[in-house]
Amino acid sequence: MTGDLRCDFCQGGIPPELWNQPGGAPCPYCGKRSWTAVFPAIQNKLTGRGAEAIGSEGESSCFFHPQSRAAVACDACGRFICGLCDLDTGANGGHICPTCFANPATPGAGAMLDKRRVLYDSIVLGINLGGFFFFFWPSLITGPLSVVLALWFWRKPRSVVPRYTTARFLLVIVLGLLQSALWFAVFWSIAQRPGRGPGGAG
Repeated sequence: MTGDLRCDFCQGGIPPELWNQPGGAPCPYCGKRSWTAVFPAIQNKLTGRGAEAIGSEGESSCFFHPQSRAAVACDACGRFICGLCDLDTGANGGHICPTCFANPATPGAGAMLDKRRVLYDSIVLGINLGGFFFFFWPSLITGPLSVVLALWFWRKPRSVVPRYTTARFLLVIVLGLLQSALWFAVFWSIAQRPGRGPGGAG
């Protein structure tokens, strides 16, 4: 790794003990002071799942590497693939081969490449708060509607960046139920006024 980090003056390799030194450190070859800033991850050893060789004739081989043992089957095309070719799609626990991953029409592969998502939590929160604070009367409809939409969109794909999606859905459900209860109380009080109940004078 030191061969990749070289002195700007003599091009000599800078050893790890001279990295990230406050104020820099002199080069062990030319003595010129320089400052080498690196991330700690540069010293981490990269580990991954590799391909295993076939142990017996009865074992299935990888479609792309016939000499390697098949680990899983591609969920899209059904081909047997080795650990080197296996692309884990993450959330749903699926496995996709490199060919299907490169195909935009492959179900599940596109989810790993999404750069934008519909923010359903913001939509239902806007419906709830907009109907209540700006017009009030539409909250008779937007209150229950926002609860239904929050439950409907609960399992939809979330944002590609971390955000408080679940908390927003819960807030919408609570506010929607409170608004529905408020309107129920209003109509109940109107129905219980003297002269408006059953048998009262019209």
